[in-house]
Amino acid sequence: MFEYLEINNQGIKTMGKLTFLSTNGNGGLVNLKDYNDWSNRWTHIIPGNFSGNGYTDLLFYDQQTGDAEFYLSDGSGGIKTIRTVRGTWRKTWTHIIPGNFSGSSFTDLLFYEGSTGSAEFYVNDGNAQLRKIQTIAPGGWRKTWTHIIPGNFGGNEYTDLLFYEGSTGSAEFYANDGNALISQH
Repeated sequence: MFEYLEINNQGIKTMGKLTFLSTNGNGGLVNLKDYNDWSNRWTHIIPGNFSGNGYTDLLFYDQQTGDAEFYLSDGSGGIKTIRTVRGTWRKTWTHIIPGNFSGSSFTDLLFYEGSTGSAEFYVNDGNAQLRKIQTIAPGGWRKTWTHIIPGNFGGNEYTDLLFYEGSTGSAEFYANDGNALISQH
């Protein structure tokens, strides 16, 4: 759970709070750990297996600055930074989708820019180091996708994608071949 504390008199979110919760198996939540004085600038928070330790790690991305931080989690609410990226990521990514696009045991990433219809697939090496494996040139995809949903829609071990356009209610399924080459299903 991610909360923001509003601390100035204009109601501007200037300080964030990060709370890790766990389910108790009966529909209830148990607080694992709180972090105060957390940055409030993250526009995307993406879960994934970025380290291979068996727990869900986190990627935080700030669209305004192009900054990103990968955090390793320890299963009890503890986290530590495993990689920091300062100002080198594109500031125009509107979607970051986690998935198994390459067949490795680590979470790979799809970055999509809605204003241009471009995208890039990246493979993760288990240390949150990313290597680009596929580029979709501007205009290669629709600019109007409002949601891109990962899932196993094609029946293989790779993550496939459902693209949804909210204004028209249309959707398209695409299967992934393990090289981030997708084809309509």
